[in-house]
Amino acid sequence: MPLTVVFVRHGESTANVDRVFANRLDNPAPLTPVGFAQAESLVHVLGPFAITHVYTSPLARARQTAAVIAGAFGVTCTIVDAMREYDVGEFEDESYAGDDAWRWRRYEEVDRAWGEGNHLACLAGGESLADIETRFMPFMESLAAGHLSTDTLALAGHGGLYRAMLPKLFEDVSADYARSHQLGHGDVVIGEYDQSRWRCVQWANERFPHD
Repeated sequence: MPLTVVFVRHGESTANVDRVFANRLDNPAPLTPVGFAQAESLVHVLGPFAITHVYTSPLARARQTAAVIAGAFGVTCTIVDAMREYDVGEFEDESYAGDDAWRWRRYEEVDRAWGEGNHLACLAGGESLADIETRFMPFMESLAAGHLSTDTLALAGHGGLYRAMLPKLFEDVSADYARSHQLGHGDVVIGEYDQSRWRCVQWANERFPHD
């Protein structure tokens, strides 16, 4: 029986609405009313799972999403820095709307560089793909080693983090797939760990068949 992990993208936040980069603890960017409704909807999505543990990014939008899930299942919520959205350096707290859309284009350039194999590319003062991997992959290894196969974990995190790291984690998800199937607020990715490997079972609404 494999260990099941459900990766949850947080609900809509004020930073999403305002189109501002907000990936540090000093910018709270809480959930909007829509975001809270999406978090409540996640409880129904996760209903078929007997969630035993909840882990979350320290950022407010993820913590608030995780708290709704943890409360519904009557479990505690553990905050881990490994689940944090990746830092975009000098773009933090800056807008990428309207005349400032050039910042988003630069952000996408870095993402494309990662896809082309340049894992050290980053925005000035921000994290590279290698930096993110250094904190995320050991955390996932610790979950695999520290939990029973009968456990089911919910992890509340972020779209950029998942796009960057889940192709590193799953043997059956490519970086191109993750970039072309970006997760919406409140979307989930279901993964399983068995026989020393991680596999994707479902990405948003798409099932991944396995023998």
